[in-house]
Amino acid sequence: MDIYVGRQPIFNKNYEVIGYELLYRSGDKNFYDAIDGDKATIDVLINSFMNIGIEKLTNGARCFINFTETLLKKQLPFHFPKNLVVVEILENIPYSEGLLDICRKLKAEGYMIALDDFILNP
Repeated sequence: MDIYVGRQPIFNKNYEVIGYELLYRSGDKNFYDAIDGDKATIDVLINSFMNIGIEKLTNGARCFINFTETLLKKQLPFHFPKNLVVVEILENIPYSEGLLDICRKLKAEGYMIALDDFILNP
């Protein structure tokens, strides 16, 4: 069985790797085939933590993982180590009080949150 996960380095201002964004890939062509977002995230988590091994994949650095609105509402990020996982909130998730509550809970538990492709509309 072939397993694919995209790994994109994230650098600080000194060009040092501080983590990796882990991305769903359906095969060796290295692209996202627009499957269901929930399934893509779950595949990334299973492949990264169980099949490949997160330490091997990230060398102990944090992994930035896209979470869908559904998976956030199901509190899936809480099942993964807060010192390794950065919860990326996708740009297509609309702001809501429920989303804000989830973010508050994540922050209170010590998780780091990142906004993916965020554009501020004044």
